[in-house]
Amino acid sequence: MLLLKWKCPSFSNNQLFLCSGYLENYTSDYTLQVLVGYCAVYIFMQTFMIPGTIFMSLLAGALFGQLRGVALVVFAATAGASSCYFLSKMIGKPLVFSLWPDKLSFFQKQVISEETLFAVGLTLHHCSAILKYLF
Repeated sequence: MLLLKWKCPSFSNNQLFLCSGYLENYTSDYTLQVLVGYCAVYIFMQTFMIPGTIFMSLLAGALFGQLRGVALVVFAATAGASSCYFLSKMIGKPLVFSLWPDKLSFFQKQVISEETLFAVGLTLHHCSAILKYLF
């Protein structure tokens, strides 16, 4: 049995500084391409719930600066979450209805019957949190 050992590469500070310089130069030369590529990757990762968007958020700040990076992350995260919602609504809902119709109808009845109770509890929770903050 052949076991392959993978060792995480180590980078010195000089190598990381050079790499960040290259990224800054590339971003300044090809801003539109980097912007479109970044948005496409971030939205894809957010849509299919692939872990790693936190690192993409940090990368946006490094590539585009803090203010533009935050704006870009807000846009891409919103677009990705919306596309995830619409994908699950268009594909997931019919799939779940076809696989488990009886369980889903039972669950829907339970949610409808407890919806008002949930809303009252949520309202009371927020009111008590505000009162604790004020007093």
